[in-house]
Amino acid sequence: MIRFCVSIFLKIQNTFFISVIFSTFLFANESHRAASLSSPSKEEISKYCSNIVDIARDQRYVLQKEELEKLKKEVDNRINLLEKHKVEYQHWLTRYEKFFAITKKSIVDIYKKMTSAAAAAQLEKINPETASSILIKLNARQASSIMAEMDPQKAAVITNIISNLLNSKLSKGSS
Repeated sequence: MIRFCVSIFLKIQNTFFISVIFSTFLFANESHRAASLSSPSKEEISKYCSNIVDIARDQRYVLQKEELEKLKKEVDNRINLLEKHKVEYQHWLTRYEKFFAITKKSIVDIYKKMTSAAAAAQLEKINPETASSILIKLNARQASSIMAEMDPQKAAVITNIISNLLNSKLSKGSS
């Protein structure tokens, strides 16, 4: 801090010296020139530094406060933007969930109206998890009739998926 004060003092003093030198050339006064060219004493430097310490500290606080306010505005703007995106994504998620529920119900209704052999042939060709979710929505008689028409290995995979799902639901419900 003392170095900072000394450097400020010397800069101010240099400016003062230049103006004094200029005035000495104008007025040709030798006594003023000799007095102005002497270096400041440590006491003068210390006095000057102690006088400007509070001013420098206050200025530093003002600059820090301005920077913090600027950062706060940036954070607030980002929060507002994220809130807008959250609302938009929530809207799209709601629309997707409604669409998915309608589509799932429609697919289940289609399989309810199919013959067991046709449904089995279709379910064997799709993802076993998807086939499992469709069969779960059918009544037990329809599901068993369709699975009886399926390839035994694929029916076993679907049965395993359904039983694992039911076991996980039972274990969550009991804990």
